[in-house]
Amino acid sequence: MKKEHPDKDKPVICLAGKNDYAELVSLWEASVRSTHHFLSEEDIQYYKEAIERDYFPAVDLYVIRNGEGHITAFIGLGKTMIEMLFVHPDEQGKGYGSMLVDFAFYEKGLDTVDVNEQNSDALAFYIHKGFTVIGHGEVDSAGKPYPILHLKKYRTAFLETERLLLRPFTEDDLPDFFAYCHNPNVGNNAGWKPHDTPKESLEILRSVFIEKENRWAIVKKSSRKLLGAIGLTPDTLRKNPRALMLGYWLGEDYWGCGYALEAAQKIIDYGFDSLGAALVTANCYPENERSLRLLSRLDFVFEGTLHCAELLQTGEMRDYMCYYKERKRS
Repeated sequence: MKKEHPDKDKPVICLAGKNDYAELVSLWEASVRSTHHFLSEEDIQYYKEAIERDYFPAVDLYVIRNGEGHITAFIGLGKTMIEMLFVHPDEQGKGYGSMLVDFAFYEKGLDTVDVNEQNSDALAFYIHKGFTVIGHGEVDSAGKPYPILHLKKYRTAFLETERLLLRPFTEDDLPDFFAYCHNPNVGNNAGWKPHDTPKESLEILRSVFIEKENRWAIVKKSSRKLLGAIGLTPDTLRKNPRALMLGYWLGEDYWGCGYALEAAQKIIDYGFDSLGAALVTANCYPENERSLRLLSRLDFVFEGTLHCAELLQTGEMRDYMCYYKERKRS
């Protein structure tokens, strides 16, 4: 008996060519008529002529075909952004749009897209895919009076708690970042040398935090003040790709306010629920009593001491107190 390949029925994303234009235009029109109810008939005809003449040649077109070879969905990728995405009305709800956006983001590195403000379904789709509105335009690319929303997907998701916003770092964070990282009480507890100059902080901000996946700035909602940093990174002490290590620090003025607990709980839940972690780990120095208490409150389990785990730049050898927390089994 012949064994079926496990991916036999999985949709494949392929590059389209000029020979596909007629079918793509037909799919485009069917999709637009089912979703873009705000467009006039005159404008639909205008865009129908322009899309094959002007828009298709300006992008790389990728398609998904059904078992009969017909195109069910397509995406147009420019050099810097997603330019278009359309799914045939009969094929919506099957995950094709999501597949194409993931392809653009993860394989092509494109993280921005424009959406018609009146197209609420498209906006909801992109928000669900992790995009954030970063700007607004009163007219579309053709100069017609259809407001446009500019969206961007960051490598790190925006998260919120009752008091905190957890967001990607930017260079605007430098003044507070340097002020905290210059404090030896912060750096020594976290295992790094206190920063000497704003220039040093900027270099570290760029190389370690900005546009780095799953590294968040901890910001107080009420004041928009940067409080510290938190992140999840692969646990290099384990040969387990589903083990993520929790790291965090706060400016000294914000110790003892419950911010670390609030941020850490949100990040841990995100690690399990959205990143697919099977295990979240944390290590701290034996004398870091605040972190030891925090890990206990977060229900981490102590698994032992890793002796002589780190040689500091001062020449001092430090042990790690090692903790873990498993995903709750339903």
